Amino acid sequence: MAVFESQSLEWKGKTYVIPSNRMLGAVAEIEEHITVNEMVVSAFGRPSMVKISRAFGGLLRYAGCKVSDDEVYQSIFDPQANHVERIQAALATLLMIMTPPASLVHAPAVGASSGNRSAASRPSKRSTRRRSASAAG
Repeated sequence: MAVFESQSLEWKGKTYVIPSNRMLGAVAEIEEHITVNEMVVSAFGRPSMVKISRAFGGLLRYAGCKVSDDEVYQSIFDPQANHVERIQAALATLLMIMTPPASLVHAPAVGASSGNRSAASRPSKRSTRRRSASAAG
């Protein structure tokens, strides 16, 4: 069984496919420019548009697309698109490419990984009842 699944990327209306047996190479290409930790930090702070552009450009070239990093960078600022949404979409794509599908099945909910520690650290009603029962018992 393959660790990764084939992935499709679209650039300027054309679709490029990276087969499952080449996905680790695609991950390596991304990591030449930006790591998972940097992407996660970028999602909650100020992303490096140059690093994201280079990583996405490298990924597209790995998939067979003839594109420069400059073209990818310029596409973020397309006046007919929201550049924040473009950056978020690029980050999401890069993270999805880098994450083996089996890991996604057991991934925590978005709220739990978003740094919302106060909500995540509160005990549920069920665990509160258990503590109350054991303390009273």
